[in-house]
Amino acid sequence: MPLPLPLPLPITCLRPAALLRCAALLLCAASARGETTETLFFLADDLLSGATYFSNRLDDVSDPRYLFEKNFDRNLVLYARPENYVWQDTTHEGKRYNELRFPNTASYAYLRREAEPKEFLERLTPTSYRVNVSGSQCLANGCTVDETIVSVVMPKRFRVTNYKASTRGHWKIVDGTYSFYARNVKGAEVTLEFEDRYAAMFNSVSSQMASLQGVEVSNVEGTIRIVMPMDNVFAPGGVTMQPEGARWVKSLAAALSGKAVREVRIEGHADNTPIKSAQFPSNWELSAGRAAQALRVFLAEGFAPSVLMAAGLADSRPRAEGNSPEARAKNRRIEFTVVPAVQ
Repeated sequence: MPLPLPLPLPITCLRPAALLRCAALLLCAASARGETTETLFFLADDLLSGATYFSNRLDDVSDPRYLFEKNFDRNLVLYARPENYVWQDTTHEGKRYNELRFPNTASYAYLRREAEPKEFLERLTPTSYRVNVSGSQCLANGCTVDETIVSVVMPKRFRVTNYKASTRGHWKIVDGTYSFYARNVKGAEVTLEFEDRYAAMFNSVSSQMASLQGVEVSNVEGTIRIVMPMDNVFAPGGVTMQPEGARWVKSLAAALSGKAVREVRIEGHADNTPIKSAQFPSNWELSAGRAAQALRVFLAEGFAPSVLMAAGLADSRPRAEGNSPEARAKNRRIEFTVVPAVQ
């Protein structure tokens, strides 16, 4: 947690490490002339980390110093300007710190990687969260900052449901960037509540498929994969859907209806038992026909053709090796890969 100290001015003010739980201590004049502070927080798509860019501009030259906890990893500060900044060990009020100093400057900035989600993120429900970001905060009586700007950049997979600031000012929202502007205030902290649209979609699909025996739902590199046993979906040797199979595929389409879906890829897979008929010369034609039949269910449920794709892969991608009845049954399957539009 950084504690910026432009010494030896006497009045105590708070300046940010850009996160609400990681505030920073600054000794400054009661009202810094022409001061502008900017805090820009980037939230990682996986919610495990973030990055904070903090800059400060003054009309007058000063000697700002930021104090970080003694065990702070200096490598987390990825960028600092001016280039004449100095790291050193120091003591403040009897406690040891890492000190980042910007000698003789009126403008300075640093970029810090945030590696501890618990310091900036609060989980509200299984699919919703709250992020708190602090700009600047003056503690002394009469202390104000000319201009305070706090921005939060949200990945597209998240939908912001509520946002607020701790003080008066105005918001500007462009795509996934939420910026708050305030003038002549003691400080500003912003809070954003948001929903993980991908997690909400995954939970919806998992819940819809939970009662269907043998159906698997998994998260594969940001996509949702649903695997259905072929024998439950199609009649042997053909492309006619079993009543149970038609119900399964319709249930999946219902779970995805109205969601932000970029693509639904449908793959038919066969075992290594050869087939040869006038309609299906090989397993390639059979697996492709079954995938196409499943695709037609999605079309009937209102899905746009542009988000659907069907392919037959025969026995080219087995899940189990060998010729046992169990292995062959596992390889006969239909797979759905859902690519969210919120990636």
